[in-house]
Amino acid sequence: MIQGGISPAVAYSLCDIYLLKLSHCKDNVDSIKLMREAQQVFAEQVENAQKTFQHGSWAQKINFYIEQHLNVPFDLNQLADDLFVDKAHLSRCYKLETGKTIMASTRERRIEVAQIMLTYSDAPIVTISEKLCFASQSHFSKIFKSVVGMTPKEYRRVT
Repeated sequence: MIQGGISPAVAYSLCDIYLLKLSHCKDNVDSIKLMREAQQVFAEQVENAQKTFQHGSWAQKINFYIEQHLNVPFDLNQLADDLFVDKAHLSRCYKLETGKTIMASTRERRIEVAQIMLTYSDAPIVTISEKLCFASQSHFSKIFKSVVGMTPKEYRRVT
């Protein structure tokens, strides 16, 4: 989970961009200017994420919630309680806006983050599955394969 509501994909992309820019800095002054620029860009991303949560549609609010709870187990009852809305109403609104169930979107998002982790880290697959709240490594592998078309081990090998 990236604190502040920025999606991991956006945060990692921004980090990559600023690391590349940093490698082109000629002195400390350039580095400090770049650091301030990066802080401003990240702050704007957090502000945009917060505004989306406060003023967005139910789907946007739920997606923000999912993003904040990728590594924390939750169910629809907890989500509805946290958003102060009826569970059935929440599920219905989300399905109408996105065509998916909330839990299906949660699984898909967790798999997207798993893909990033498999690509950019050496963390063991079991650790990734635990961090992303899958019941077991075998359950994680089954869901991963159904979404991505290959096992986590195969995916790590080809990326």
